[in-house]
Amino acid sequence: MKTVHLTSPVSEETLRGLDAGDSVTLSGRLFTCRSLTYDRLLDPEGGEGVRTRLKDLGAQTVFHSGPLVKEHPDHVEMIAMVPMPSWLAGRDKIEKAVDLLGLKVIIGKGMLDGLEKFCKRSGCVHLVCAGNYNEYASRVVRVIDCCWPELGRPEAMWIVEADRLGPFIVDADTKGKSLYQAIDEGFRSEAADLLEELDIKLD
Repeated sequence: MKTVHLTSPVSEETLRGLDAGDSVTLSGRLFTCRSLTYDRLLDPEGGEGVRTRLKDLGAQTVFHSGPLVKEHPDHVEMIAMVPMPSWLAGRDKIEKAVDLLGLKVIIGKGMLDGLEKFCKRSGCVHLVCAGNYNEYASRVVRVIDCCWPELGRPEAMWIVEADRLGPFIVDADTKGKSLYQAIDEGFRSEAADLLEELDIKLD
């Protein structure tokens, strides 16, 4: 396993070089998204303006997170970025967002069954969190915008610029490999060997 620093926009060659289990940090523009935010973002008409802005900014990374912010007279400070499991957003919404926006990096917590197949097909990667929410927030150098603040600060979309945000671990790579899947298969294999050794048969 290797340690890789990604700078957005991330090239396809760089993405292909990532393997499940690699450690990653990321610099560049990204946006946060939670379940309600996805509904707004994917709305054919209501989300068009925000989708255009994200493309114009070159924000190719979505971070499933509920941020906590502090508003100052002249700027907004990111206090914490609390990661959210990707499965709460749902694979269908994530896949639609990737296709609509040309996203390259998805960040969240935990596994999402079947996402590795989509990552291989679309050429994106899924990263899982290995740091803490205060550390992530400290890596945000600028808050660019807040979309749909009426949803509440944690649920709203925050567009930010980060410097060496992380660390994250590659869960699903562009080759169709999944770290969680490999761990699960290894566990099942070891458990089967142990049951056989103990002569235990499960119905």
